Amino acid sequence: MKSFKIVLLCILLSLFDPVPAGLRAQERGNITPRDLLYAAVPGRVDDIGYGGIGILVFDVNKNFRFVKRVPTWEYPASLPPENVKGIAVSVPLNMIYVSTIRRLAAWDLTTEKKIWEETFDGNCCDRMALTPDGKTLWVPSFGGPHWYVVDAATGKLIKDVQTPATGGAHNTIVSLDGTKAFLAGLGSKTMSIADTGTKLSSKPWEILAETCGLLPSMVREPGSMRT
Repeated sequence: MKSFKIVLLCILLSLFDPVPAGLRAQERGNITPRDLLYAAVPGRVDDIGYGGIGILVFDVNKNFRFVKRVPTWEYPASLPPENVKGIAVSVPLNMIYVSTIRRLAAWDLTTEKKIWEETFDGNCCDRMALTPDGKTLWVPSFGGPHWYVVDAATGKLIKDVQTPATGGAHNTIVSLDGTKAFLAGLGSKTMSIADTGTKLSSKPWEILAETCGLLPSMVREPGSMRT
């Protein structure tokens, strides 16, 4: 039962080894690409008993064997760690992103070095999503009525999109064609939809957010676990 909870409570991301096979063959010999699973922890509030702190890497094709831990943040013993809220990866940029209840940061997948870290207005962050081109992050504030639009390469804030109809910013999905971002709030019955600007860039940002109407209830099954 505990192992099942770990899968549910850790925020997981599965992706292929991002380094192109040709480049690996030239620089490090002929290495077979691996299907790796990345899990950012702690994902169960601040409980380090479910994997500790960091980004855990598992080899999917070897029965999810543990490969390594990528360090993220260090905390003094007097402070609890920040629980992870979201994880995403940009294959074009070769970067992985982790959000906590206080910050958003990016690491290079090859060097495993932190590239940038942002707290924005101190009200960051929750479950973000990348545009399909891997260049832009849509990041919910932590429970506020707004989302941050962020340059995935630099962490620079592009725009703060206000969503007055959707409070408790929580979940984000970007459409497969990259033109819309779907913004859902924890406890809110109204989902906001934003034009990402990829095809309608002539529209001013101020009017991009629009609501799609009231939902009959929270977008969760009754009695489901809140994370």
